[in-house]
Amino acid sequence: MRTIELYPDDVYNQRTIRQGHPSDWVNREGGDYDLVVLGGGPAGLTAATTAAGGGHRVAMTEQRLTGGTCVNFGCTPSKALIRCARAVHEASRGAEFGFRLDAPPQTDFGSVMDRVRKMRSLSSSGDAVAVAEQAGAEVYLGHTRFTAPNAVEVEGRLLQFRTAVIATGSDPVVPPIEGLRTGEYLTNETVFSLTELPARLVVIGSGPMGCELAQAFRRLGSEVDLVSHPRTLLPHDEQEASELIRRRFEQEGIRLHLGFMAVRAGAGRLLAQGTDGTRELPYDALLLGTGRKANVEHLDLDAAGVHVARDGVEVDEYLCTSNPNIYAIGDATFPQKFTHAANATARLCIANALDGAHRPVRELVIPHCTYTDPEVAEVGLTSALR
Repeated sequence: MRTIELYPDDVYNQRTIRQGHPSDWVNREGGDYDLVVLGGGPAGLTAATTAAGGGHRVAMTEQRLTGGTCVNFGCTPSKALIRCARAVHEASRGAEFGFRLDAPPQTDFGSVMDRVRKMRSLSSSGDAVAVAEQAGAEVYLGHTRFTAPNAVEVEGRLLQFRTAVIATGSDPVVPPIEGLRTGEYLTNETVFSLTELPARLVVIGSGPMGCELAQAFRRLGSEVDLVSHPRTLLPHDEQEASELIRRRFEQEGIRLHLGFMAVRAGAGRLLAQGTDGTRELPYDALLLGTGRKANVEHLDLDAAGVHVARDGVEVDEYLCTSNPNIYAIGDATFPQKFTHAANATARLCIANALDGAHRPVRELVIPHCTYTDPEVAEVGLTSALR
């Protein structure tokens, strides 16, 4: 079984691992199930516990940590970091609120990250292996792969199913930048392991993650450059919101390089090219926020007769794959790769797969929010989609 590691090896990370992937966990011998869910993140947990609550015999498999990206490498740690950064920023604005500090607030980044890991360990308790088991799902930990159209194998255990759901989430995209080598950059899966504040941070990407963390690190004291090939921040949101965030970022001292593409990195320098020429940006840390890709490459989907499209598992409007007994949800197939979409597609999928609801995915109306300051929230059609 895979060994799970989180850095640094402190009490909070040890607690998170014990809850999401206990080292002493022993998988059952396998068996026949009404439903097998591949993945224990927001989509998988919602699907598994919903089906188990409806009286079905359910197995849920997870290779890494239950809770998935949201709890362990996304929503929870990022919002904990943002909260600390906002507190520092508010304290620096005392004169606006009628109080004065003897000196500007000083950031203890080690303590900030201690709190981030503490909040993650508290949040992960709600998505722990034990919680899924108590809800009626039988949990199997380890790598899962399809062996037949109606069976998967988990660490040598054979699970046969009437219905399966692929909910294996997504991984960060690493763009083809010359000189960029593994271990020399940060993603959402490694940035929360930092113990020292980078003096100079370069962020590549202007989506929600890139914008949220660029502002947070700037408020904590880093010099921040943000590089974006699109010429706007939050390019999938309303133009007015994007412009508002741009003005705020510039006011707070974030250096924006919009309409620039990162072409070479290494030795603490990033070369970016755009219509306005070439810029060389020094950095102590380089953070990639360049999107996400479906994590489905190692599932042996061919053995199950499941087709894969460019952006993930291919599904119809009812979230059913080319195998009529297998569905896919969340980041593994859905273009909106965030937690509310994962939960919404999971509930719809279980209604269709087990209850015969026959509801199309187009019925879903899913809100989302980017936790910059000010925050940007949307629901329904945008002007670009009308």
